[in-house]
Amino acid sequence: MNPQLHDVEGFLIAEAALLDRGAFDAWLDLFAEDGWYWVPAAPDQPDPDDHVSLFYENKPLMRMRIERLAHPRAHGMAHPVRTSRIVGNVALADAGSAGGEIVAQSRFHLIEYQAGRQRCFAGAYTHRLVRVDGALRIRLKRVDLVNADAAHEALQVFL
Repeated sequence: MNPQLHDVEGFLIAEAALLDRGAFDAWLDLFAEDGWYWVPAAPDQPDPDDHVSLFYENKPLMRMRIERLAHPRAHGMAHPVRTSRIVGNVALADAGSAGGEIVAQSRFHLIEYQAGRQRCFAGAYTHRLVRVDGALRIRLKRVDLVNADAAHEALQVFL
């Protein structure tokens, strides 16, 4: 097995575990300082600048959402959200692009449970990763939902 693929796959699985535990601060630490989290609102959306997105957040915006989710009066979090993710089909699309980026693509299934209700999400992840002090960090996490262009109830936790 390709050692770089093995490292990236382990990183993506560890990232999913942090999200499932609700360890959002530790998850945010996985992002590079110039990192972005992007969930397009349409299949094959070419960019976040000229199109509406479900989420397009840099680290300060993600930090603000994490603080809001943790606030004791966060109405949407009155009942805890529990999630379970499966990440698979990890492949390296570009393992040495300009700027030292590693582009990884994977598929995911996510179950979200809150207050007796369960929702299912599925789609593709594209991670643009860089090494910072020898550790992998996320420069961009793109989440392409299978049903991105459908009507969604409030999405509170990170996908």
